[in-house]
Amino acid sequence: KKEATVLNVNKVRKEKAEIKKLVDEFNNAPSLNEAIATAKTRFENPEELGCMMTDAIRESTGADFAFQNTGGVRVQHLKKGPITIKDVYSIDPFNNEVIMYQMTGEQVKKFILHSYRKNGGYPSYVSGMNYTVGDDGRSVWIDMEGEHFSTKKTYKVAFNSYMASTVNIESVDEGRSMFMTSEEMMIEFLRRHKTVDYQGITRTK
Repeated sequence: KKEATVLNVNKVRKEKAEIKKLVDEFNNAPSLNEAIATAKTRFENPEELGCMMTDAIRESTGADFAFQNTGGVRVQHLKKGPITIKDVYSIDPFNNEVIMYQMTGEQVKKFILHSYRKNGGYPSYVSGMNYTVGDDGRSVWIDMEGEHFSTKKTYKVAFNSYMASTVNIESVDEGRSMFMTSEEMMIEFLRRHKTVDYQGITRTK
């Protein structure tokens, strides 16, 4: 027999001084507060952050497309100005490895629709394309901005291990780990680019 009790931590008022001290020391660590890039404008919503995350994954892996589940972006906005390593781990705190798959265009479309349903009717954030899911949730239109998208061509598709384990995937191969987390890829991306500006960017409907 097993029993479980859900505890509402919002109602907990007492703090243990020694635990709070450890948390404060962690949050104030110089390594976490290092500024690695500058946001030229404020990130207004999770989709703008998701576009940056997927750009980082696609650039780091050389994928044709990169995806990020909506629930994997854990902050609603990010201020203009310095972006710290702590900011990266606030945006993406899950330590998920990035997995690369070979998929046909038809399989990519199926993946988009499966992830759409898994996200509760919200399209996953993406890099490498713009796409629109039909009102019925059963059709998708893909635009690669000047390049023809083919359902028969094989593409390199990257996303985190959470999506790999929860979304129904059809692919040409079994997928392979990039042996880097999405946070590590974002940190490298920000260090390379120095400045970023994603205000107003949207790639899904």
